[in-house]
Amino acid sequence: MTSHHEIYVPGHVPQKIGMLFFGLIVLALGLSQLVPSLLVMATGTRVDARAHHVMKEKSGLPEMRLENPAAVAAAVERFDRSYRFWNTFLIEQADGSPVEVRLPSPAVLRPAFPLLDSDGLPNWLPVYYDPTRADRVVFPTVFSTWVFPALLSMIGLLTATTAALLLASARTPIEMPIVHSHDTEDTFGN
Repeated sequence: MTSHHEIYVPGHVPQKIGMLFFGLIVLALGLSQLVPSLLVMATGTRVDARAHHVMKEKSGLPEMRLENPAAVAAAVERFDRSYRFWNTFLIEQADGSPVEVRLPSPAVLRPAFPLLDSDGLPNWLPVYYDPTRADRVVFPTVFSTWVFPALLSMIGLLTATTAALLLASARTPIEMPIVHSHDTEDTFGN
């Protein structure tokens, strides 16, 4: 019995090149957001940032500075999602001078962190800051500050890797056996 083979070439080279470039663009976008934070964490100074005040803002209205828990509680919005709450923290540099820093993204309806903890003491968060520019900070324990860039980087890397593997074999002929229906019937004794 002779076996017949068919030659198959995967092809679709332009589409795979497009997928590769798309993956590289997404990877570059994610890394452009993630690498500066990683550099600050690697070369910066770690300190504890104390919750200082909350800024409440809405487009077209003046900002409100909320400096105590009672003012924050009174300013919480129940339904109006157009208000933004910015937590502001105070860090102390190596020379002792204080610097105010904000979380990188605002919260909606209420602040992301209360000014005081359950014991009535000021809330603290670990922070890495750049000693040459103290306003450049990273809040490593705040999930929203690093998850999106990390996710973009992983998706871009996975897409680019998959596209590169598919592209590498796009022009390689693959020998595939031809399966006939009567051969299958003979194998099973029908």
